[in-house]
This record gives sequence, C-alpha cells and structure tokens, in this order.
Amino acid sequence: MATKSFSLTLRDDGTARLSYIYRRPREPGISRLSCDLSAAGLARLAAFCEICDLQRGRSLPLGLELDALSLRFQPGEPAMLQIMRMGRSGPEQVTAPFAELHAELSEATDRCLALARSSRRGRIIWEILGQCPRPGVLPPDLPRDEADAVFHRLAEITLLSLAGEAEKPGSPLSRKLRRKKSSTEAQEHLEAALASQARLLFPGHAARVEGDAVLPEDLRDRA
Repeated sequence: MATKSFSLTLRDDGTARLSYIYRRPREPGISRLSCDLSAAGLARLAAFCEICDLQRGRSLPLGLELDALSLRFQPGEPAMLQIMRMGRSGPEQVTAPFAELHAELSEATDRCLALARSSRRGRIIWEILGQCPRPGVLPPDLPRDEADAVFHRLAEITLLSLAGEAEKPGSPLSRKLRRKKSSTEAQEHLEAALASQARLLFPGHAARVEGDAVLPEDLRDRA
C-alpha cells in the first residue's frame, strides 16, 4: 500500500505551504505535490474542509481551486480527496483520505478563525452572523443540539469565506459593512451567504425553500 502524508507549514505572516508526500506502489522513491497558500487561500482551504467534514455521509461532491492544486471531495466511507496538479508533462493526480488533510488543518483552521474574528471587518461579520436566523434549509427534524452545532459551524465557515472579501476596500460587502445606512443590506448579504453554505449540506431541502442563494463559487465541483 502506498505511504501518503500531508504536511502544512504555517508562517508568521499568515501564509502557509501545503505538501502531500506519497509513494507509488512498485515505484522507487517518493513523490510530492505542494502548493504555497496566501492567508486568504489558507482560509478558503479551511472553509472547504469544514463544509466537506459537515456532510457526514451526504453525497454532494465539492471542489476547490488553489493556485497550484485542484481538490475534489469524493463522499463515501471513507471520504476521499482527489488532488490534481497541472505540470509541464500533463496533469498529475493522486487520491488521499480526506480525514488526513482535515486533521492536518486543525491548527490552521483555529488560527484562521481567530484572525478573522479579531480583524476589524471580521468582528462585525461575526456579530451579524450571531443575529442571523437559522437557514430555512436546515431539516426541521434535526435534534436541537445537532442543529445548534451545525449552525455554529456554518457561521464559522461563512466567516472564513467572507473575511478576506470584507477586507478589500472596494468590495460590495466591505461597502455594506462600512456604511451604517447599509446595515440591513449587510445583514441580508450575510444571511444569503449563510444560506448558501447550508444548501451545500442539505440540497434536497433547498427546493422546498423560497429564494435561490448562489452557491459559493469556490466550492462548486466543476468536474
């Protein structure tokens, strides 16, 4: 069986380097797929892994494009992750257990959340998310404790997904957060983003809810 492992190196400036080292069966030596991540890219990766982890047996495939790597989540028992890198000689592709990457990202996810909550725009986003109602796509038969946990994690994923956008002075979300008179627009923006994340988990319930929030572009599977 091939020996495989993820390694994430965190840097002081918020960036990181993700590496995946593996050994192909019946081939000598080891191979490596790696990618440098900006602080925003690391937050996107953390959000992607958290929404994938929340699926818990659901069958919606998700994808994420990084600067050098393409990731595709493959639901199942166990869940797997397809990793592809485009090289000079063509695409290089391997499959790894999703749980390995999720575990390796644990510290980075905590750090990304802490940085997002402490940032100027992130604090406002987190406060507004705390005031948002639960998305209507959450199944009504979910036990209360589970529903509370899912909602909290969806709020964290939404924060990770939007904190970078909110820091850009010219972005629509940043303008809505800056102007007091746009507070209602900011709330609606965040409610729609939260609902979009929920639709990724419960697509069957989304059809029974009015409105059509757009799925986050990063998480769509283009395969």
